[in-house]
Amino acid sequence: MAEKLKAGGSDIIMSLGNFNRRRMKVQLSNFNFFWIFSVKRLMALTALCFCFCLIAPLQVFPQNLTNLEVFYKLSDSSVVNVLKVVPKESNEIYLRLDLPEGYSVFRNKIVQDLRLQGKTVLFAKDSLLAPSLDFSIDRAKVSYSELFRHGFFGSYKAERTVTLNGNFVLASGGMVKKTDNFSFQAKDTVNYDEIRNIEDFSIPFTRGDIPSEPVFSTLWEPVVALGTAAVAVYLFFTIRSK
Repeated sequence: MAEKLKAGGSDIIMSLGNFNRRRMKVQLSNFNFFWIFSVKRLMALTALCFCFCLIAPLQVFPQNLTNLEVFYKLSDSSVVNVLKVVPKESNEIYLRLDLPEGYSVFRNKIVQDLRLQGKTVLFAKDSLLAPSLDFSIDRAKVSYSELFRHGFFGSYKAERTVTLNGNFVLASGGMVKKTDNFSFQAKDTVNYDEIRNIEDFSIPFTRGDIPSEPVFSTLWEPVVALGTAAVAVYLFFTIRSK
């Protein structure tokens, strides 16, 4: 009888041991299942995000100054440069502007800059004591570089160069005190799609020769975009089904 009870107890202990092992196996299998499922989902999402970034890259379009606004900034610099040689005690200045045809838009800007610097601008020779300033703009030009892009699907950009050249003659008491040339240049990067918006059609010198967009990109990019989208969809459903 004692032997039967001992054998029965051993069977119960073995049964409990087998039950615990089976329970641990189920838990481990569930853990493996959820772990694998999570990894596959992560891989699928990563593949989709990568492909989406290729198809639709983040594009930030900074607000570019128009070409005329850049010219005005260069005009400001030229006036500040010229006033360095004008005696500070001279509050009045007799101004003569030599502006080629099409450059008349600089007239008001130059006068405004002189006034902002504390000078009283005279257009008639009201006083022989006032210095006279002959201010001439010889060249105003905009140019664009060849197109380039950041990333395979990035937007096309071009380097913009705005140049303003001129000269001045400062005289006082009927005598020339100073004569010199000036040249100012500004460079920055503009988006190809925005070039038309930063030019002023009514002012010729604000327009430059716009580079052409490469023909290869216009033909190849849609094909690559569609292929990338197809790969993204395939990877998503393939990884998800496994």
